[in-house]
Amino acid sequence: MSACSQTPSLAGGDNKITVSSEPAGASVYVMGEVVGTTPVVVDVGAVYPLTYAPELQGDYGRIMLKHAGCEDRIITVSSRMINSGLNTKLDCVAAEAPPVTKPVLVDKTVTQRLQELQLLKEQGLITDEEYQTIRQRILQSL
Repeated sequence: MSACSQTPSLAGGDNKITVSSEPAGASVYVMGEVVGTTPVVVDVGAVYPLTYAPELQGDYGRIMLKHAGCEDRIITVSSRMINSGLNTKLDCVAAEAPPVTKPVLVDKTVTQRLQELQLLKEQGLITDEEYQTIRQRILQSL
């Protein structure tokens, strides 16, 4: 009988479709109704109901996935999906990275910078050579 219709053969299967997505957590719609979020198991009878309202004709045999930040994905169910499940990657817009904020540099006077440099040298945190090199840079910035 299924050879004459567009409904995939349900023989030999458990009449369930495992639906998963990347990213997970997508809302799964069958015949216009939410049936869960991925990963979820969907009954094939819900995808191919015996009766349905005429306005739902476009939803017959299809599963729609919706996820915030991603394009809606409508998938026509095939017999392969009934046997092996449906796993799809959604097209998502990359989340905008927070704006990069540069650290606020406090303008120090040349005198303050030279004093800090001298302190680093006295504490043994920099060598005499490093001290002279950095001192020259500070003086050249005038």
